[in-house]
Amino acid sequence: MSQIVVKRRARVLPPDVPADEVVLEAPPELPRGQQEGVLMQVLPMLGMGGSMVFFFMPGAHPFMRIMGLMMMVSMVGMIIAMVVRLRRGTLGQMAQSRRDYLKYLAQTRRTVRETARRQRFAQLYLNPAPDQLWSLVEDGTRVWERRFTDDDFAQVRLGLGAQRLSTPLTAPDTAPVDELEPLTAGAMQRFIRTHGTLDDLPVAVSLRAFYHLTLSGDPATAHGTARALLAQLVTLHSPDDLVVAVAAAGSEPAARWDWTKWLPHTQLSDSLDGAGTERLI
Repeated sequence: MSQIVVKRRARVLPPDVPADEVVLEAPPELPRGQQEGVLMQVLPMLGMGGSMVFFFMPGAHPFMRIMGLMMMVSMVGMIIAMVVRLRRGTLGQMAQSRRDYLKYLAQTRRTVRETARRQRFAQLYLNPAPDQLWSLVEDGTRVWERRFTDDDFAQVRLGLGAQRLSTPLTAPDTAPVDELEPLTAGAMQRFIRTHGTLDDLPVAVSLRAFYHLTLSGDPATAHGTARALLAQLVTLHSPDDLVVAVAAAGSEPAARWDWTKWLPHTQLSDSLDGAGTERLI
């Protein structure tokens, strides 16, 4: 039987993923004291209007009454114009604050999406899918890359699931909800719900955290899962650090795991039999 010598290279890790918490800015608050401000502007004019009563006193000249009427109409027009101007100014400021906050969320979204992209790349790189392991073996540069001192030694990928963004999104301290501008407050909450969690990322566990691992359920699924876990272990871990022993009772289970005899992880290099090195099968 021919053998291939594997030269373990220095491990190359994916780029670091940001991990700092992101505290979002608070959305703008609704303007307060608007009615009081309008009233303070109008009160002086109402006081001036009180003096117009002299134009309509008994015995007043008709011309004076006409002047009083014209002043009254002019004052009412000025009050209406002032109220409209103040209201438009407040609404304009609120609209600008809304645009500024939505622009801020758009800029933050670009940063968060880049973080999510880097996080997904790193997770898929460190925990490749079982159907991608053959390409790692063919390439050879990552075979047995994990050392006993690595944090992910004996770590296996069980499947895919949701994970929190590596830079957790945190809502800021704000005023009560009913005092916030509703459109931007809703946009902030949707932003956190949408970007705070990433779907379909590898879910991995460390076998060093368990005394044993039992796979149960549908036999075909359980056998396939066991093969996938074993394939990950023997691809990424050296036989110097990891030993595989197969205990299969009966001809059918033994045949199902017969392929493991070719793994260097099942061989005892210091023990020989008639077929070469003994195997833990």
